[in-house]
Amino acid sequence: MEKNFSNYPKRINQRCPMCNEKFNDSDMEIIKEMENGLMAYSTCSNCGVGMVAKLSLMPQGFVGVGVLTDLNRDEVILVKENRPISAEEVLNVKILTDKGILKINK
Repeated sequence: MEKNFSNYPKRINQRCPMCNEKFNDSDMEIIKEMENGLMAYSTCSNCGVGMVAKLSLMPQGFVGVGVLTDLNRDEVILVKENRPISAEEVLNVKILTDKGILKINK
């Protein structure tokens, strides 16, 4: 059962790790809600770096971890909605590239 976290206040007490500018509360957008937390996306208004954060609701408030990214919000959502790549699929790509059947542009 998912909780509606949009009713919770969005307040960020975080600074951008790239330029040390304070993240604006309005720059954070919830992109997925789960029963025990949420996934949010923020963009630094100063340097433009993106951050994806997984936040869990604890008795003292939200606790989370963030990852810097060069993806924009829509790209993060697209990646989030894709299924994981299996080991067999990775192996097939390796075999096809080794045989010269599949070429990957670098």
